[in-house]
Amino acid sequence: MPIRLSVDTCVWLDLGKDYREQPVIAAVEDLVSSGDFELIVPQLVLDEFDRNKARIIEKPDAAFNQAGSQPLRRRCK
Repeated sequence: MPIRLSVDTCVWLDLGKDYREQPVIAAVEDLVSSGDFELIVPQLVLDEFDRNKARIIEKPDAAFNQAGSQPLRRRCK
């Protein structure tokens, strides 16, 4: 039986902000491809991601600079 995981939009956007997260994304892709893992993605998460992805693509440096002034933990806005 595969492991099922639901991830909030802010986590997906955080993964997209930092190229150093590419190994995490690749690992998730491998686990899903192997059938060991299933991602549960509600329509709301898809809609929020679509609405916010352009901001992440356009301003990755701003997100990086902001992260440097905050504690080392992920925050949803």
